[in-house]
Amino acid sequence: MLTTSGYDARWTTLLDDAIAGVGVGVHVQPVVDLTNGDVVAYETLARFSHEDAGGVSPDVWFRRARSHGLAAPLQATVLRTALGLLPTLPEGALLGLNVEPDTIAHPEVRAALLDHADLSSVVVELTERGSWSWEEIGTTIEEIKARGARTAIDDAGAGYAVIHQIAKLQPHALKLDRVIVDGVSQDVGRQALVSMIVGMATRAGANVVAEGVEHLVDAQRLIAAGVTYAQGYLFAAPGEPWPQPDTESLRVLAAAAEQ
Repeated sequence: MLTTSGYDARWTTLLDDAIAGVGVGVHVQPVVDLTNGDVVAYETLARFSHEDAGGVSPDVWFRRARSHGLAAPLQATVLRTALGLLPTLPEGALLGLNVEPDTIAHPEVRAALLDHADLSSVVVELTERGSWSWEEIGTTIEEIKARGARTAIDDAGAGYAVIHQIAKLQPHALKLDRVIVDGVSQDVGRQALVSMIVGMATRAGANVVAEGVEHLVDAQRLIAAGVTYAQGYLFAAPGEPWPQPDTESLRVLAAAAEQ
């Protein structure tokens, strides 16, 4: 077990182990169509289980990797693990991969993605919290798109670094940040922001996915605002491939969507 006193001193070894694949795993969470309950995609979520870092969250692992200059190698290892799920991906579903935009052009991350000739079932999700320029990532984006990959803007509404690049990125989806989604039924400011993003997505020909949906009333408000897809604990918690959503919640929402 990692002790407080040894916490910083051990991270170099911990990260080296993780980059080598030790204790690296992936959970997935379904993305559902609110109109009919179909599972249209699964987002992959990194999990770390090193015996010397029990209980340390994935966010901490990635922050430590970044502070040690190892964000891209760790990202590459997680991507290889996630892409290993492709052979068992349910038919018709897409596989969402979270990628920090400032790592996607790194040789190791590029290699992890381009090791696959067919990426037609993959959605590369670039977080809006990060900053990037098209000159930095454009070549890599075009290469993965040439192999069939789609792109998405993750955490939409949380920042401004990626939104203005929609025209060049031409994303398949905008994923609403959970901070906007949670409590949207009771907050007119969040409702206005959702409507703005839905309008932006419509003009760009992109889908809108709400992340972090936990309450039925929020899901109903999102449907009323024109959001078609969602993921969150209301439907299913992240888990081993491939969790199925709660059918009762979907039945209620599908009925609401028809009204």
